[in-house]
Amino acid sequence: MRRLIILITAILILSSSSPKGEVLDNSQKLYATAKVWGFLKYYHPNVAKGKFDWDNQLLEILSSVEKVSTKEELSEIYLRWIESLGKVKPCKSCNTEDTADLFNKNFDLSWIDNEQLFSNQLSASLRYIEQNRFYGKHHYVDLKGKPSTLHLTNEKEYRNFDWTNQSLRLLSLFRYWNVIEYFYPHKYQIDTDWDSVFFQMVPKFKSTSSETDYHLAMLELVVMLDDSHGYFSTDLINQFFGTKQIPAAFSIIEDQLIITRLYDDSLANLNDIRVGDIIT
Repeated sequence: MRRLIILITAILILSSSSPKGEVLDNSQKLYATAKVWGFLKYYHPNVAKGKFDWDNQLLEILSSVEKVSTKEELSEIYLRWIESLGKVKPCKSCNTEDTADLFNKNFDLSWIDNEQLFSNQLSASLRYIEQNRFYGKHHYVDLKGKPSTLHLTNEKEYRNFDWTNQSLRLLSLFRYWNVIEYFYPHKYQIDTDWDSVFFQMVPKFKSTSSETDYHLAMLELVVMLDDSHGYFSTDLINQFFGTKQIPAAFSIIEDQLIITRLYDDSLANLNDIRVGDIIT
């Protein structure tokens, strides 16, 4: 009898001390939110039609996300959010396309089934939206010209952007990161996995001590593309790095920086810069 009491007591202690769910850190919660927010923006029929202020939806949901700690609690927030967006009608034409010849290196929605972040019910809800996704003229993207060029449309402007507002800083990260996630054609060639980029950049957008630091974080995010077509320039960026340049052109030849042309002979002579010099 004594052994039975000890056994029951041990079971009760263990059951009361075991967590209800694995605790998620702040970066995981923000990553999950960025994924869901971006997916709904481009896939959910009612969101894609522009029926909601989607930036404001994110700002509102962030405060709820901050208060929870487990995937069950987080998933429940997303499920209520999705329900508030309205019913998604079955799409008869969504799964009839021949996708055999489509380029799929950039396309990956496997994150939807991440059991560490999402409940089975949430994953099923997101998969249903994927299978019955929006078709038609999109509120946020448009194809123009021949050959077609992607244009981002109807994105809110923040002329009096308050860099001290953490939620607005995160919004800028979420918006840019998701544009690359869904529409950048060379994403598969980026040296750093794009999901990893998000985790690297979140701390820099969350905690910044100056407006210049915030601008530098945006610049670093763009630089992560490893693509000279992407750029970010502001007055603060120019002040930080300077607006002047050496009076000469250069090329990188065999891993060395070589002066190839002079822009101003007098300034070049003043600084003893000559064509053929190797800058070390």
